[in-house]
Amino acid sequence: MKIILIDDDEVTAHSIAYYLRKKEYEVITYFDASEGLKAITTEKPDLVITDMMMPHVTGFDIIKRAKGDAEDSVMVFLVTGFDQPELVKMALDMGADDFAIKPINLSELTLRIQRLERL
Repeated sequence: MKIILIDDDEVTAHSIAYYLRKKEYEVITYFDASEGLKAITTEKPDLVITDMMMPHVTGFDIIKRAKGDAEDSVMVFLVTGFDQPELVKMALDMGADDFAIKPINLSELTLRIQRLERL
């Protein structure tokens, strides 16, 4: 499975990417959300894992791009540092496939990705 990981928090992004690579996922990491947004079209990932709040581009922008073309729709896993149910609901209503609140339990993240792979 090819995963694009977008998070401006480099420590979190490195930790997630390292863990997922050990689980044999192909992970392409972007710390700049604008670059990650562009990569959704060029890299053709199976899944995008993205932070919700980043400078210039939000998780909502990522969801719109990933879900924009039904034929090329990409699964989106949203990660947020904010426990705000209304934002999570909006993201899920826009098409996000799953979400987690930081700090992320990496074992649980892997289980959720495996669930998405079966869909």
